[in-house]
Amino acid sequence: MIADAKLNGSIAKGISVAHYMLNPDAKIEDNDISSMQKGSRKERILHVETDHASPVLISSCPKVSAESFMRDMLLWNKRNRPGKKRPQSHWEHRVVAFHPDDSKKLNSKAACEIARESLNIAAPGERPALYVVHGDTEHLHVHMLYATVNERGKIHNPHRDYRVWEAAMESLEIKYGLHRVEKRKACVHENPMREPDGTNPKKPEFRQIQRTAKP
Repeated sequence: MIADAKLNGSIAKGISVAHYMLNPDAKIEDNDISSMQKGSRKERILHVETDHASPVLISSCPKVSAESFMRDMLLWNKRNRPGKKRPQSHWEHRVVAFHPDDSKKLNSKAACEIARESLNIAAPGERPALYVVHGDTEHLHVHMLYATVNERGKIHNPHRDYRVWEAAMESLEIKYGLHRVEKRKACVHENPMREPDGTNPKKPEFRQIQRTAKP
């Protein structure tokens, strides 16, 4: 499992991300978001769930659903931080991608539950979250858009949080018997042999794998 494609920013950008998640035909000008597009291939939406926000149906209007979710999330953030400084970004986005071998044995509901569990590990507490499972490549993947503020008003913004996500991926791979990623920076303190040695794909290479479905 790989947790990738972290995005955050303005409310307008958040709506664009949610729109992209729910509508594979959305025309998005933002470079960060458009980089997730798969060329001429279209995303195939397999499953949609929300936490602490209005339900979203696959058949719902993507733009309306995106705006509704962001509205619910903003109200949550303001309600749980009364009189306090607003977060630098109200939302974050991340993709949890499964190895092709795991994609063959996981259904979309199970993938969504594992992604939800990873979010609970990396960003503890309750918060509005939108989960959209896509199945257009060999790598079954779950897009997550979630509030940075939890029910206690704490802002999720840990230092170098990619290691937190790596540790979450590691624990879930073990728990569910999923394909183990051999080289991980977060695991070097336990085993120096797991120091990344250049065999892991770099971000541009991973993006190419997602686009072409070829290793």
